[in-house]
Amino acid sequence: MEYADSVVRLATLSPLLPVKLGSALHVDSLMASAMLSDMVRKGKLKVSNMKVGSSPLYYLPGYEKQLLNYTQYLNEKDRRTLELLQNRLILRDNICDPLTRVSLRSLKDFAKPLEVTINNNVEVFWKWFLLSEAEVEIKVNEILNPQSRVVPEQVKEVVKESVKDVIPEVPVKEVVEPVKEIVREHVVKEHKEVIKDVKPILQIKPREEQKALAPKEVKTKRLEGFACIANDFFAESGISIIEDILLKKGEHDCVIKMNSVVGEVTYYCSVREKKRITDADLSKIFVEAQLRKLPALLITNGELNAAAKAILEKIPVVVKQIGSKSA
Repeated sequence: MEYADSVVRLATLSPLLPVKLGSALHVDSLMASAMLSDMVRKGKLKVSNMKVGSSPLYYLPGYEKQLLNYTQYLNEKDRRTLELLQNRLILRDNICDPLTRVSLRSLKDFAKPLEVTINNNVEVFWKWFLLSEAEVEIKVNEILNPQSRVVPEQVKEVVKESVKDVIPEVPVKEVVEPVKEIVREHVVKEHKEVIKDVKPILQIKPREEQKALAPKEVKTKRLEGFACIANDFFAESGISIIEDILLKKGEHDCVIKMNSVVGEVTYYCSVREKKRITDADLSKIFVEAQLRKLPALLITNGELNAAAKAILEKIPVVVKQIGSKSA
């Protein structure tokens, strides 16, 4: 373990990669990787969930903040989620959009889950990894009880001067009411500022045509091109289209029903005629399926680009390629 002191000294400066450590200690990267793994096993180092290339970062306990110097290696969506969490410090899981919830679960180095019991129901919150327990308690309480927020110093001073001036002559009740009004005005103003930054949550109003799906099949619209190929695939596979949602050139979104080993299952299905499927395509399909509380299925003749393959590790979208050479 004569190398341990050298590794610790280097790790105080920044998180380590096997290649970087090997260069510093004049050993090959395989030997450096073995050194780092041994120190992790003995509790002298920690290993990050975030990766630089194909390798994680190795850092000293208590030096987690140094990981923020490597956030450029996160994908764009995770970086946006990280910035949101850093600004808000606490996020309530059930009011985040589906992609943000997925992203929070992948940011294990920076987003730490909390279970909070509210009216006998357990809810998940996410805290910024550098937030202390005392700060967490304050922030969660502010979210659940907005009026309990700490009054800023300038408001305290106004309250203090008001009380000082009137206490000798005026009954207590007449002092308290103006003070309460000052605090109330501040809280209302602060809430208005917060509301400006909050995007409205999409609400789907019930419509007659969105009632529970009828067990009988419905007639599909006239299909052309790749949508027709997909329809033939459905017929050959014993898949039924029970609702047409969108039909336009190159796209056909629908609800389908098929048999599986666990019985009959229903999917939100998107048919896409594209040479390249992107992460944006998969994200859109996933969100649409989530809004209908259905699993997502993509039927396409295109290839997934690198970003699309990467996001498939985070969101559950089933992809089936047909009508292409690789299918």
